[in-house]
Amino acid sequence: MLLPLHHHETHDRYFLCLGAGTNQLPLIRAAREMGHRVIAVDRDTLAPGFAHADLRIQCSILKPGKIRRTLLENMIDGRISGVTCRSPGGANLSAALISRHFGTPALSMRALRFFRNKRAMKESLRELGILMPKSHAWNSIREKWNLLDAPLPLIARPARSHGKLGIQLLKTREDLRRFLRRNPTDTGSFLVEEFIAGDEVTVLGLVYEGRYRPVCISDKIVSRTPPLFAEIAHRHPSKISRPVELEINQAMQRIVSAAGLESGPVVAEFIVNNRNEPHLVECVPEAGGEHIADVIAPAGSGLDYFQEMVRLSSRDLLHIEPEVCPDRTGKAVYIRYILQREGRFRNLAFPERLRRHPGLVFARALKESGERTSLEKGNLDRIAVFALEGPLHDVRNLEREAEQFAKETKIEYDRGVERALPERKITTLLSR
Repeated sequence: MLLPLHHHETHDRYFLCLGAGTNQLPLIRAAREMGHRVIAVDRDTLAPGFAHADLRIQCSILKPGKIRRTLLENMIDGRISGVTCRSPGGANLSAALISRHFGTPALSMRALRFFRNKRAMKESLRELGILMPKSHAWNSIREKWNLLDAPLPLIARPARSHGKLGIQLLKTREDLRRFLRRNPTDTGSFLVEEFIAGDEVTVLGLVYEGRYRPVCISDKIVSRTPPLFAEIAHRHPSKISRPVELEINQAMQRIVSAAGLESGPVVAEFIVNNRNEPHLVECVPEAGGEHIADVIAPAGSGLDYFQEMVRLSSRDLLHIEPEVCPDRTGKAVYIRYILQREGRFRNLAFPERLRRHPGLVFARALKESGERTSLEKGNLDRIAVFALEGPLHDVRNLEREAEQFAKETKIEYDRGVERALPERKITTLLSR
């Protein structure tokens, strides 16, 4: 049912936001700041975004037909001026289907199909000359066991997942043999790829009428111990060279063109090997998470990323590319996550020095006391995060301060109080 939250004069432009959780708050606020009334959709009646919306629909965002019917049955005044979401996966399909009905800009079915099947996407992009890890597939029992001769290590990742959920590092022949026994046929549900050692970067951009526009590139530091490949930190500005940055931007334009992506957000991950060659790992037409769009994009480019998302999803506003500062200007940013243990989380205490830091952007817990956390859940079970910003030239010092604050953070599980991450592991991760 469509429920009003605020009563004031009728406005003729309604912006539909699929999702009303914490991650959707920047989108809802951006739409309101740009003069839209907001309709928020979420199945959680306590979703925080409902408090900032004009109208609410209590419904799963993965039920576009039900959402569309609710709007048609209850909206008397006004019209839908735009539809968007920030959730991964099926939410994009919901937004596209609803947008098509109301005639607002959206992802095309061609683009959705292109990005939905990671294996097919990578095969087509490889033909365009975009570097990426070598993939392995097998069509028979003989081909399957021939995979045992492939160079190790390998990475097996679910073809359709997010949050680093389900990623496996196959380091030994026995690891690979166990994986093949569990997956006797290649159903396409997993991607088995070579492991490329190097520096990982996250690329955030926007697409205007088929033209890719870079917003920011940030370094990503990930865990090499369980929770495997969970993202520990994001650092801006990136340490990659200008030629590598240019090569990445050119690859992004080829991806946009191949997908037929006309407008909207896009986020990708690359690994830059020791020969300074960027290899594409993943690319999706989403804003992404990890606070990159929220904190790094405005600090690094001067751009309000969420206002641009609203603009590109609306039929009422011209899609003019904004003037933005080149990347590597503005401020340095370091976003630091605290990884989970296996067990029941009890409490977390950031050091008081962090609270007093002049560059503190935010510091918050991500889990409630009593929640169980698992090493198998990757990014999804991290327990806390904080972000610091400072002068652009001072990024290394900012990083050192953040890592010290992480070491001083105390976390409590049922088995007692421990430090957030042993110094031995931090040193290993930062000296890859």
